[in-house]
Amino acid sequence: MAMSCYDWLLMIGFMASGIATPLLIGLLHRQGACGARTMLSVFPNYAVMTLTVCGDWAARHQGVTLWRMVTLATVVDAVSQGANYTGLILAGSATYILIYSSVTVWVAVFSRMFLGRVQTAPQWVGCVIVSVGVAITALNGHDQGSDVALGVLLVTLGSVGHSLAYILMEWNTAVALHPIAPSKFASLMGAGGFIIYGAYEFFYVLPRWDSLVASSIRAADGDAVTIAAAYGALLIAFWVHAFTFYALMTKLGATAAGVCKGLQAVGVLVASHVLFCDHDDRAQCFTPTKALSFAVVSVGVACFTAGAARAPTKPEGVALVPPADSRSGVQLI
Repeated sequence: MAMSCYDWLLMIGFMASGIATPLLIGLLHRQGACGARTMLSVFPNYAVMTLTVCGDWAARHQGVTLWRMVTLATVVDAVSQGANYTGLILAGSATYILIYSSVTVWVAVFSRMFLGRVQTAPQWVGCVIVSVGVAITALNGHDQGSDVALGVLLVTLGSVGHSLAYILMEWNTAVALHPIAPSKFASLMGAGGFIIYGAYEFFYVLPRWDSLVASSIRAADGDAVTIAAAYGALLIAFWVHAFTFYALMTKLGATAAGVCKGLQAVGVLVASHVLFCDHDDRAQCFTPTKALSFAVVSVGVACFTAGAARAPTKPEGVALVPPADSRSGVQLI
C-alpha cells in the first residue's frame, strides 16, 4: 500500500525527533543541567506521554484495561528508560544509538518466547549479526573508561528491558481478549511513569537541588537561556516522537521500520561527531570501531527486516497476534 503525504510526514517527524532527543540530552549534559542522577531527561518523556490519547480521544473507551498488566509494563518501561537515559549521558549519544539498535533483536526474541511469533531464518541471522555489532560497541566502550563502560552496560540492560515493555504493550493492545488502543496504553504508561519519576524528583532530587543541579550548571558555566530552550525543544521532541510512533504503529511495515532505525542511527552518529566530538568528550567521536559496529548492526537490521517481509502472517498457536507488518511496529521506537 502506498504511503500518503501524511504518512511520510509522520515518518519524518518520527525520525527527526528520534535524532533530536539524544542530541538535546547531550547538550543539556554539557550545560550541567542533566546529570545522570537527576533523571531530568526521563521525567519530561512521561509527562508528554500522558497526552498521547488526546490525538485519539475516542480510544479511551476501547477494550478492557487490565491494570496488573498495565502496571507491570509501566514499571518495566520506567526502569528501562532510566537505565537507557543514564547510559546515554555516561556513554554518549553515538554509542547509545548503536546499542539501542538492538531493540529490534530483543523484540524478536521476546515475541517468540511470550507471544509465539515465528521468525524466519534471515531474521535470526539478523539477530546474531546485530548482537555482534553491539558487542563491538561494548568492547570499544570498555577501552574508553569506566564511565563509558558503565553507560554501555546500562544502555544494553535498558534496551533489553525496553524491548520487554514493547512486548507487554503489544499483548495489551493486540493479543488480550479485549485489547485497548495503543494511544490509551501510552497515556496510562505515561501517567504511571510520571508518578514514579515525579516522586523521585520530589523526594530525592529537589532536596539536593544545589549539589545535583545548580552547582553542576555553575561548574559547566551553563547558560540559562540555552538550558531553557533545550528543555523546551526536548519536550517537543518527546511529544512528537510519542505521537508519531503510536500514529504509525499500524501503518509502517517491518522494512520501513528498519529504514527508519538505520537513518536515525546515521543522523545521531554524524550529528554527535559534529556537535560534541572534542578532546574533553572523545566518547562522542565517530571512530573506526564505531563505523565497523554501525556497518555490522546495519547489515543485521537489513537481514532482519528482509526476513520479516517473508514471515508468516499468522503465527502458529497465537491467533490473536497481528501480522508481522501491522502492530509489530512496536519495534520502532
